[in-house]
Amino acid sequence: MRKKKMELYDRIPETVIVGMFQINCKDIRNVYAAKYGDIVDKETKLIAQKARDNNYNLTARFGEICEKIQKPPKTIDEMTDTKKYIADVGILIEKMKKEIDECMQMYNLLDEFGFELPGIAQQNKWELYG
Repeated sequence: MRKKKMELYDRIPETVIVGMFQINCKDIRNVYAAKYGDIVDKETKLIAQKARDNNYNLTARFGEICEKIQKPPKTIDEMTDTKKYIADVGILIEKMKKEIDECMQMYNLLDEFGFELPGIAQQNKWELYG
């Protein structure tokens, strides 16, 4: 962000002389830099919200998997179904791996921008990573 801000300051001079007039561009430059900062803040908050939502959905799906596996069977059929489900869980998790990787990429992007996640969101991030 600072690199782009400095580039903006380099591209727009403080003053420009046009004929016999001197035009002050400092205020315009500061407004553009502030708007750029606002856009970056809003985008990082949006990315953080998307990451939290994706994390919540993935965690809920893992919870459903655990619940289904840990549910004690009442009949032989349920036990057979649970055994088949356990055999297929690896495939299900492999399908979810792409979504997990995308979510972790969002978290990495937030780290690059220095975005501080609240405590619970940080904990959820590492639970998803695990």
